[in-house]
Amino acid sequence: ALEHAELNEKELGIEDSNSWINFRNKVEKHRSDLKDILTQFKNKGKKIVAYGASARSSTLLNFCQISTESIDLIIDQSDFKQGLFTAGTKIPIKSPEDGMQSNPDVILLLAWNFKEEIIEQLKSRWKWSGELIIPLPGDPEILKI
Repeated sequence: ALEHAELNEKELGIEDSNSWINFRNKVEKHRSDLKDILTQFKNKGKKIVAYGASARSSTLLNFCQISTESIDLIIDQSDFKQGLFTAGTKIPIKSPEDGMQSNPDVILLLAWNFKEEIIEQLKSRWKWSGELIIPLPGDPEILKI
């Protein structure tokens, strides 16, 4: 089994330093692209909130150095997280009711793995329209809702 794993790593190029350099370049470009999108919206005076306060989202926010300068608050459905702040970035976490009452123009979807359900909820429950930033997987994209 170990030999098989080593062969897989060799095929994937994991032991090749160029693979790691390419990976670093990709994630740094991703960070830059996402920060540029947020900066462009902020420069237009748009109110930006995020949706989903998970450990995964904290990793993204911290790596990309996204803070309250870009994001006003994070919406999360968990009662346990509401009233707290994100690790490292100290962005306040609010209930969906409080977050949507702030009338965001743009939502950064940090719970990208629940994209379809959240989009449906934003449309049906909150009658929200605006721009939704999907940071992952792949390159950041903007959806108009």
